[in-house]
Amino acid sequence: MWRVPDIGTIPRVRRGAILLVLLISVWAAATAQASASQPLSAQTIRYWTAVASCETGSGGPPKWDWGSKHRPGEGTLFEGGVGFSATVWQIWAGELGLLNRYPHAYEAPALVQMRVAEYGRTVHNAQWGCGGAAPAPKR
Repeated sequence: MWRVPDIGTIPRVRRGAILLVLLISVWAAATAQASASQPLSAQTIRYWTAVASCETGSGGPPKWDWGSKHRPGEGTLFEGGVGFSATVWQIWAGELGLLNRYPHAYEAPALVQMRVAEYGRTVHNAQWGCGGAAPAPKR
């Protein structure tokens, strides 16, 4: 039977490392939740709208809507308005606590997709091929 060891039996260095990992985990979770609850600025919305327009229509109006499952002619690799890979969506939406509600990018409203994309841009330094379609919001 496994039992929790007495904290006094864990060497001090290891206790410090365990505490550090715990604090970093709590900080990362709190940061992700804070990112998920902050309203998007007008500049951020303009930026991601321009990126989506470029990603789906090479400039001009998008050729499909934010709720389409996949882009025409691209198979199932990309989904949602800005073309998340399903794996990236699952990681970032999961980090923001949104994955249970929106298992796929195409199931999330445009503003939620923008929030997840902005999170990926600012926290994970992600870049989109059409990222230069508009001035990026300040980090």
